[in-house]
Amino acid sequence: MASKYTARIGGVLRWLGSAVLNISRPDRARALMARYQVLDDQMADLYAAYRAVLELGLEADAINKINADIDQADDLADQIVQAVECLRGSSTADARVTAESEASPALMSRLPLLDLPRFNGDLDQWVAFSNLFESIVHGRTDLTPAQKLAYLLASLTGEAKGLVQHLGLVDGNYEIARDLLSRRYQNVRRIADSHVATILGLPQISVAQSLRTRLLNPLLIAVNGLKGLDLPVSSWSFLLLHVILSKLPHDLRNRFELEYGGDSATHLPSFDNLILFLEDECRRTENVPPPSPGPTVGARRVRPGDSKFPAGSRHRPRLINAAVGQTQESRCNYCRDTGHGVTGCPKFRELRWQARRNIA
Repeated sequence: MASKYTARIGGVLRWLGSAVLNISRPDRARALMARYQVLDDQMADLYAAYRAVLELGLEADAINKINADIDQADDLADQIVQAVECLRGSSTADARVTAESEASPALMSRLPLLDLPRFNGDLDQWVAFSNLFESIVHGRTDLTPAQKLAYLLASLTGEAKGLVQHLGLVDGNYEIARDLLSRRYQNVRRIADSHVATILGLPQISVAQSLRTRLLNPLLIAVNGLKGLDLPVSSWSFLLLHVILSKLPHDLRNRFELEYGGDSATHLPSFDNLILFLEDECRRTENVPPPSPGPTVGARRVRPGDSKFPAGSRHRPRLINAAVGQTQESRCNYCRDTGHGVTGCPKFRELRWQARRNIA
């Protein structure tokens, strides 16, 4: 239910942001006036959705985010009202409208709604956000600096937004905003420290079901973040391999050695080998559903190895001959001789370890 109202709030916020982009363009004066004519209806819809959200009793974090959106909407609405008042009081307003009517179709086209990245001041996310914003918005040649600033402000939340929200939507403020954000968050040392701390602090994995969420995903984010800082991650292959293998359960480490350990005592598997192995293990775990619960006896669930007959039951079977099964002499599964098992077979021990592994 809350998503319906937050979507309405987000829709009005995008509408206001698009309207504000007309302020810095003299050829868009008529479009700005058209937006102003329906501004009251949009704000009424915004506050209706806002009141409905408050009645749902959401958690504090969700309410704080919605309050920030409402504050931003109020600021944008005030900018529209002030700009329209300036247009009405200016003797050049008619000339601006005439210029708009003679503008090319390209200038008349509506600014596209972009699926923007979001950044709230989390240092670990800065490099990814900065690169994505530059590719989506900053590198475009069909946007003015003021329009890019509007997109930038719409992408920021929390502390990051508070750092630049005082800047007006004029061309000169775009580079000022980028410089403020870069100086605050483009701290290569702190970012690198954070990624390394993530890798070293990865938890011990005991069950395969948590392998992707608790280890593989955080590991890939941190490693790619270090690569984005142009650090020599490829030369740390064995160091990373050693650290991550120490986080895995014994059975996973054994399977990795069987698959990538190689035939020579001098062979060193690579970190890329480990990533491929972990991806395969995650897919295998996701493709196999968890085991269904075992049968129950009364109110007690039967565990593997338990008898289906409760203790003290007169239906418990009696042992007829406890020695049955022990009279058979042990036989080697490799040489088929009696008197020893595979582990004690002299012929099996003479084989190279690779051959022994294949036979096993």
